Amino acid sequence: MHSASTALTFVLSLAIPIAAQTIPYYHMWADTTGVPHVSQCNFTDLQLQLLSTGDSPQYLDKIGSTFSNGTYSNTNFTTDITFTVQPAGWSTGWHENPKVQFIVPLSGSWTIHMTDGSMATMGPGEVALGEDQFATAISSGEYAGAIGHNATNVGDEAVNLMIVQTDWIPKVGEPCWLE
Repeated sequence: MHSASTALTFVLSLAIPIAAQTIPYYHMWADTTGVPHVSQCNFTDLQLQLLSTGDSPQYLDKIGSTFSNGTYSNTNFTTDITFTVQPAGWSTGWHENPKVQFIVPLSGSWTIHMTDGSMATMGPGEVALGEDQFATAISSGEYAGAIGHNATNVGDEAVNLMIVQTDWIPKVGEPCWLE
């Protein structure tokens, strides 16, 4: 049985503007010619549900699951979760994401530079979806020989990241597909 505060929470949650029911993320992806890009996207398929019995309703998007009859099922999401500490001044060098993965800065600022010249700077709590596995090396110009992206720390402090790697097959030419 839900308490009065749970009912009030539910009613108040219905009044939240639609914009508050989205979660932004950056998507590193490669187009069909192998050029990597970064796009700003939003998770928009949030459903007002209970996460567990006795919980107050909240907007959920359980990635890799389907929602039907009030429950999530058919989870198809194998993960490895890694926490990293990158020292001040750290840089990856040009590379592709090793797997389709979510990268979440926990502290510090971190910038993703793509070979198409696009970039995104992220701080604590922001999310990136790394999916540039089919990027190809640039043959000429400023980024000749580079592939994928280069991530660098911003400022004079370490950056702590949480990386959630999936077993998903990378999509090509589909920016912001995960909504």
